[in-house]
Amino acid sequence: MPLAWKLHAPGGILLDASGANVGSHYGGVDRGLPPGPYWESKMGAACMRGNPASVTNAGSIALLRLEASDTTGAGVFSKVSFVHRPRTTGGVAPTGGCDAGKQTEVPYTAKYYFYAKQ
Repeated sequence: MPLAWKLHAPGGILLDASGANVGSHYGGVDRGLPPGPYWESKMGAACMRGNPASVTNAGSIALLRLEASDTTGAGVFSKVSFVHRPRTTGGVAPTGGCDAGKQTEVPYTAKYYFYAKQ
């Protein structure tokens, strides 16, 4: 069976509308947490995904809606109930072969919207 690329974990910097760094996006596997994507503000509040609904997006990572299954801290993400990723570019696995155990970063951009119940 030939080797193939697979997703290890997401990783990124969260920017607000003015371009200021407001937090990070990462995979739990890289921080000793349960698997799945996380979003964390610079103030320390974080939310974790749950119940994903995705739609393929040719040439880019999937469009996504996630129910937040857990939140921590008192910052901007503390009351998030849904995460929505409606626009993405890039982020797909490299073409061609791969070497066993090799990791490579694949750039992508996305719009994320965070919703809280009122």
